[in-house]
Amino acid sequence: MQFVCNAPSPIGAVLVVALPESSQVGRLIAFYCTNFTNGSLPMMFALATTTIASHTKRATASAIIFGHSTAFIIRPRFFLDKEAPQYLTAFKAMTTLHSAVRLGPGG
Repeated sequence: MQFVCNAPSPIGAVLVVALPESSQVGRLIAFYCTNFTNGSLPMMFALATTTIASHTKRATASAIIFGHSTAFIIRPRFFLDKEAPQYLTAFKAMTTLHSAVRLGPGG
């Protein structure tokens, strides 16, 4: 289920950059796909709290999952006014952050 929620995010971020500006509907749909990853947050927290036995391991898992939240916090900082309306830096960073979080132990 987490894969279903997380797979559209990096794909959507790549498509926003790759699609031509004339394809506004396609870019809008791709942008909407970048938000699918929000559905996996409750699943990650639930799995960390219910399947991990000791307090230390549970705290470590929560710290790893915090990396996911950190990606959400720093992601808007890459939307630079001078790059409007394409925001290439932001979508490259979004793709990198989503991929790093998904490949890490918390994803």
